Formats: sequence, structure tokens, C-alpha cells
Amino acid sequence: MKCQNICILDDNKKYCIGCGRTIEEIILAGTQYKMKEKLLKAWLAYAEGNMQKHLANIQVYLNQSVGIGEHSDILESLEQEAEKVSYWKDQIEVIKML
Repeated sequence: MKCQNICILDDNKKYCIGCGRTIEEIILAGTQYKMKEKLLKAWLAYAEGNMQKHLANIQVYLNQSVGIGEHSDILESLEQEAEKVSYWKDQIEVIKML
């Protein structure tokens, strides 16, 4: 029988009366859930930060391209930045599906 992760312990406080899991199994499942959420949150923040970085680079190229000496081919640089934005956008979509 499934308890939908709202466990109610038996009188001896050893097992869930809904799913039959032990107290140790319940605690472990909660810890794993918290770790998963923390990892997904960190991964999402990392991906969003990288996407914003490359969007900012595009803005610099578009608005201040005169002062960027090491990039002789601005369009190629814009294309590379756009590819990086696309990559991180795809990562964000995958993370949100999990």
C-alpha cells in the first residue's frame, strides 16, 4: 500500500502504516529528496548565470563593438555567443523537466 510519502508510524514507531517502510528508509528517502532538490537548484542557477553572461556579451558586441579589438569578425563572435546562449537555454529546459 502506498502512503504517498506522508508516512504515519505504527504504535511501535518502527514502520509506516501506509507503505511499510522502516523509519531509517523514510529518513533516507527524505535526505535523498533534499539533496536532489539542492543539486537541481544549484545546476539551474549555474545554467542561468552562464546564459546571462553570454547574453551580456552579445549586448556588448552590439552596443560597443568599436572597443573590442581582439575580435575582428564581430558577426562570427555574435554567432558563437548565440550558440552558447542556445546551449544553456537547452540545459535550463532539461533541468526544469526533472
